[in-house]
Amino acid sequence: MNTMRKLLLTLFLAAAALLYAAPILFMVYSSFKPDGEVLVGLTSGRFFAADLSWQNYVDVFHRVSFGRYLFNSLFITLSVVLLAWSSTRWPDTHSPGCTGSAIRPCSVWSWP
Repeated sequence: MNTMRKLLLTLFLAAAALLYAAPILFMVYSSFKPDGEVLVGLTSGRFFAADLSWQNYVDVFHRVSFGRYLFNSLFITLSVVLLAWSSTRWPDTHSPGCTGSAIRPCSVWSWP
């Protein structure tokens, strides 16, 4: 592949990555704006806020029990992963059969 073609491909991929990342970057940046300035930049053409603050994140922890929600999510995720992992029969344990679990379904096994 010649150099010009590689350059065009790189520029296209960089533009596509920026296009996909722009909404996420906008959400993260807007989360630091005060409540009154979140949508003002869209209508006035002024994208950057005058002052950025962590107050929105402080308010989330005070208004709802965010720590509890985070603990619940981590507990459920860890429980499901550990349960699936513990119910899987690995090939090096010399146990015949398969479990049909999500980690290694029966169709993956190849017995000699």
